[in-house]
Amino acid sequence: MGLFSKSDSKVEDNESIYSIDSKFTDLPSPKNFHIYYVNGWKSISKIVKYDDKTPAYFAEYHYSRPSSLRQRYVSLHAGDSNNAPLVAQMGSNMMMTKFHFRADGRELEKERTPQDQLIEQFHESKLTWWYNWTDPNSGKKFVWKNTTRVDIEDSSKKSKMQQGWKLVDEGGEVVGMFVWCKHSMKKLGKFVMNGQYVDASAEFERSVVISCLGLLQLQLIAMRSA
Repeated sequence: MGLFSKSDSKVEDNESIYSIDSKFTDLPSPKNFHIYYVNGWKSISKIVKYDDKTPAYFAEYHYSRPSSLRQRYVSLHAGDSNNAPLVAQMGSNMMMTKFHFRADGRELEKERTPQDQLIEQFHESKLTWWYNWTDPNSGKKFVWKNTTRVDIEDSSKKSKMQQGWKLVDEGGEVVGMFVWCKHSMKKLGKFVMNGQYVDASAEFERSVVISCLGLLQLQLIAMRSA
């Protein structure tokens, strides 16, 4: 079975290894980010837009797949191109089990610094890979999880083939959710952030966005190689 296969295996509290979530609209005062391919589905780079279609971020992928944790893999720019100001940068190991990044507007250094953040894969079950992340500013712990049901307002646009992602905090509260678009050559999907976290800090938002983009690329690689 692959990374996103389902299983009948039992886990604690009789829950599925993939969590079941409510609608996006249940998140308090949500903030929406729409993620698009820059030049069609074969493009590596992505652009993130707000509801009114104005650009929020441009994600430049330097390689289709990383080969070193210290290699600059994704650069996040505040605008519509890689000429816009750099706000976050991420590296990843070849197996994409660790994502190493900083979101303070500076480039990754060759040597690790106190400003660097780490997202690391762990096994919740034999068939489930989740990702741990600790925000260095607040000290809070977060987990990126696969999810089987995240509905958008128009359910006809929801992809039933790909697993979505959700980010939860250490108290189990949903920070944000991502769902793939259905049969779109231009748009990957939509990420919605819980309104209670929208004003946390610009650095926190960038951290969430770039980590989500790293996981989406991991999933794209897995789907294309399946």
